[in-house]
Amino acid sequence: MPRLLLLFCFIASVCSADSRTAFTLFETVRDRPGVVFAPAAMEDVLSLLYFGSAGKTETAFQSKLFPNLSRTDIKTQVGQRNRTVPGYESLGGLWVDTRLSLAEEFKQAAKQDWGWPVARAPLQTDPTDSATIINAWFSSETRGRESSVVTPADIPPGSSLVGVTVATFVSPWKRDYFRRHDTHPEFFHFSAKSKARVPMMQSSGAFFYGEDTQLQFLRLDYKHEGAALLLLLPKDASRFNETLAAFTSETFAKSVAGLQSTQVQLLLPKIRSQSQIDWRKPLAQLGLAPAFTPLADFSRIQGNKPEPLWLTRLVQDVQIQWDEIGTEARAVTKFAAEFGVGAKPPAPPVQFIANHPFAYLIFNTTTFDIYFMGVVSEQAQMQPAP
Repeated sequence: MPRLLLLFCFIASVCSADSRTAFTLFETVRDRPGVVFAPAAMEDVLSLLYFGSAGKTETAFQSKLFPNLSRTDIKTQVGQRNRTVPGYESLGGLWVDTRLSLAEEFKQAAKQDWGWPVARAPLQTDPTDSATIINAWFSSETRGRESSVVTPADIPPGSSLVGVTVATFVSPWKRDYFRRHDTHPEFFHFSAKSKARVPMMQSSGAFFYGEDTQLQFLRLDYKHEGAALLLLLPKDASRFNETLAAFTSETFAKSVAGLQSTQVQLLLPKIRSQSQIDWRKPLAQLGLAPAFTPLADFSRIQGNKPEPLWLTRLVQDVQIQWDEIGTEARAVTKFAAEFGVGAKPPAPPVQFIANHPFAYLIFNTTTFDIYFMGVVSEQAQMQPAP
């Protein structure tokens, strides 16, 4: 039976993503210790799969991930999406096996709306040669910067389509929030019974800050306009999971809108975190389990109408780190398928002491799209002390 492989690699992905979809996905994985994922990367590829779906598979994608958005709406949204963010680069393409003919509508949408060129490669018969072809293209397009994007193991025999997107985002903070000589070991309380000294960055001054009954919010802006880091610190560390469960896309927008310049004393750990998520079970929880079985219908991808194709693999690896200088993030997503008024005394600074588990997200300050989203709760996530 013909098989379709979709392999998407995202490095420091900062693609646009609807925050509703981000929070829908986050709900299925937020209980995992130290989890971090790239919602924008997930939406980009899931929206392409949605566009290539039909029947019950199309209905499931729409109802669970893209409510009130038709396939046409998705294509229009992707086509209009502003992917240009200073400090961000994106490059992608599709490779089709010689035995597969893509539906013209799908091919044109992938090229014109998602922005991925389409080329041929012997995917089903020669994964090694196919990996060489794909890596050579990326190496040429990036002047050697990205020369090893895929391996033959990423292209199982019988694969019909491979898609790869490489995106990078690196940005320093907008201003000198932190100085290295102010970073000192402090206790981070991982749980009521577990704590350890970790390198904690310190700063004080005016920050965009807000709070509600359960959370403190603090925003750190990047030098490259349009992106910011939002920290979500539970006031009651013992209710961490319950607090995150109550934080939705609606409360996210409301919280950001309510941030005000406030004098804050800030302590924030340096992190170097990574996480791998196999998305088959989380998506199954949303009702998309049939997409991973022969019951899937991705017939709008195929021009020559072969036997049904279905997803067999959906894995995302993400790495993110921040320090006194700024933030770097990397995500690799792999899809495989068989197929003030008046003078007043200064108020004492608010304390934002992130010395217990907290969540964070990197988002677009204009569109509220979420690029990266995660939880800091494990000692393994902390950068080593200098």
